[in-house]
Amino acid sequence: VALSVPSSLPVGFRLGAEDSKVTMTEMILPPHANTVGVTFGGQVMRWIETAAIISATRYTRKTCVTVCVDHLHFVKPTRVGDIVYVRAMVNRSFRTTVEVGVQVQAENPIAGTLVYANKAYLTLASLNDRGNRVEIPQMLPQKGDIDGERRWRNAGQRRQRQVKEYSQKIELIKRHMDHPLVKRMYLRRNASEASLATKDDDTTSTTSVEGMAPFLPLSFDGRAKVVNIPPLNLSGAAAMGMMGG
Repeated sequence: VALSVPSSLPVGFRLGAEDSKVTMTEMILPPHANTVGVTFGGQVMRWIETAAIISATRYTRKTCVTVCVDHLHFVKPTRVGDIVYVRAMVNRSFRTTVEVGVQVQAENPIAGTLVYANKAYLTLASLNDRGNRVEIPQMLPQKGDIDGERRWRNAGQRRQRQVKEYSQKIELIKRHMDHPLVKRMYLRRNASEASLATKDDDTTSTTSVEGMAPFLPLSFDGRAKVVNIPPLNLSGAAAMGMMGG
């Protein structure tokens, strides 16, 4: 079903993101690779993030920082001597963030072959001069741009999934917030961030204990369903092991 795009856009909206297109060209050299000549994954990630930041900055005309990386896929290995093309473009904008899609292709300049090597979706936030998030223009795909409409829709679906997963983690944390072990884990690893209230990016609600999410010993499957929760009555050496102490 084609997306209905109004003939005249309201204030704060724009059509397409053609000016966000980025193509970086790099040659893989020995310092970029391991002992068998295959490119380090971290090096590829560095190029991907750089391209995404340039793309997001061009779209927003603001300073942009990476919030998260969604599904970084290593499809094919790249090797010393290959030429890699890192292509990035904004898929969709939200209130203060954009999703940028990045693809990596690798060319063997001797054989003349070109392979699809990597892809990733990155979410980046736009900041003002004080480092606070600022609202950005909302993007709608160009009328008749089938590929742009597909990327726009898929970006919205990924955002809904991310919000659902994150909300489930936060609710799980809230249920165990009063346990001494959970409190100790938060205070020990997050002591520099005393505030437990953070305003969500694209909603007006306030989420508590947001900063604890990365530090709890909980396991989730791909659908963000809890598959294993360690018992919270740990003590002694077991508790200290989980605490990293």
